[in-house]
Amino acid sequence: MTINDFFIKLDSKLSNKQKFEIKTKLEDKAEQCFGAEYFSKLKDPSIGILIGLFGGFIGLDRFYMGDKKMGIIKLVIFLIGCFTILSGMGLFILFFFAMFVAIDLYFVYTGIQKNNFKQISSILFN
Repeated sequence: MTINDFFIKLDSKLSNKQKFEIKTKLEDKAEQCFGAEYFSKLKDPSIGILIGLFGGFIGLDRFYMGDKKMGIIKLVIFLIGCFTILSGMGLFILFFFAMFVAIDLYFVYTGIQKNNFKQISSILFN
């Protein structure tokens, strides 16, 4: 449903003054949301993937996404794997961690998209 369809359905349900107020409020919120300074706050999921490819092992992709807790967890697991590599356990840890990091690229990509949607929704619907 487009905005015009929305206002057509409201035709007999609201007065012209009320429809005008709603339309003005939507336009004001859209202007806030889609202003140039607001776009600088949104993160690019493609950048998240690139950071994940080169720095996913140390959690840089999660830090970029804003998920500091998971970024720290990834960093700690990587360091544990590195420090225990001579015992053989580190190879096991790093092997499974590499698979996790590869799968986590998808979750970083979709997570950034969800965060962007939440930010835009919070402006439009509050």
